[in-house]
Amino acid sequence: MKRPFILFLTSAFFFSACSKKSDTATQPIGPIVNTPTVTTFAGSGKAGAADGTKAQAEFNFPTGIGISSDGFIFVADKQNNLVRVISPQGVVNSLNHTTSPGFSNGKDSLSFNFPAGVCADASGNVFVADQSNGAVREINTSGVATTFATGLSSPVGTAADAGGNIYVASSGLSIIFKITSKGVKSILAGTGVRGANDGAGSVASFNQPQALAVDASGNVYVADKGNNLIRKILPDGTVSTIAGSGTAGAANGTGTSASFDGPAGIAVDASGNLFVGDSDNNLIRKITPAGVVSTYAGSGAKGSENGALTTATFNSPQGVAVDQYGRVFVADTGNSLIRMINP
Repeated sequence: MKRPFILFLTSAFFFSACSKKSDTATQPIGPIVNTPTVTTFAGSGKAGAADGTKAQAEFNFPTGIGISSDGFIFVADKQNNLVRVISPQGVVNSLNHTTSPGFSNGKDSLSFNFPAGVCADASGNVFVADQSNGAVREINTSGVATTFATGLSSPVGTAADAGGNIYVASSGLSIIFKITSKGVKSILAGTGVRGANDGAGSVASFNQPQALAVDASGNVYVADKGNNLIRKILPDGTVSTIAGSGTAGAANGTGTSASFDGPAGIAVDASGNLFVGDSDNNLIRKITPAGVVSTYAGSGAKGSENGALTTATFNSPQGVAVDQYGRVFVADTGNSLIRMINP
């Protein structure tokens, strides 16, 4: 899906820095590296709101991250009240132009109040969990924003399925909502009372769910932060716990023998592997379709070191996203960076 508003933002900067035109719909973001490594993909490491090249750009407490089918990366830059976009050529721009909190739609006047999560649907529309406004905002491919849904109580995570449905994690209500492409809102799972019960959607419970991912079969995965669990919701709303003991920890293992500490981001790849931003452990974890949990990247120490997967460091990583090449992008929240993990 071509994005005229983003191409306009990036074209002047890009063509002044590169000698030939690239195909924005097909060119991968950055080089493909065959050695498993962690690199800094965007951000200077200084908290701020500057746009520009990947090395010049600044973020401030980025929490959510999503990738569209045409190769653009979207970042919910929470403390800046901005939604940022990184083009396939590596140029960072802001989709709105004020860091002051607000609740305005449109294009030039667009504003947010603590945007926490972001995703893109198959048509290229971007959906933003606007946490302090209790709403989900939609930005179409022309850059015009509307209010997609309200009454969500601290929405922090969003995900889209192939049918155009949007799923929202309401941290305030501990409920997972489903919103159709027509804007019809329903409760997929959760009672509104904090807990960790599995079962039918109407009796299952969560504790401050933070992030969502949807696989090709329509299953929804939940980073259930307050419970230190990873949950799965079938299309009929049935909830199960697929990983985590419920006790804070960093143990690897299968299913409930593993442990997490503040899981705040989740993504699923084409093979059904899950990647989790295990925020309080400063780790990125991987869960196979068989439920085997391992540490994918990070030493557990707090820092911003790049390099081998086992020695690299993060600082409260939250949002994660996976591209078609299997590369994992991380909103490294405490470092105000976007990191990339090459498989």
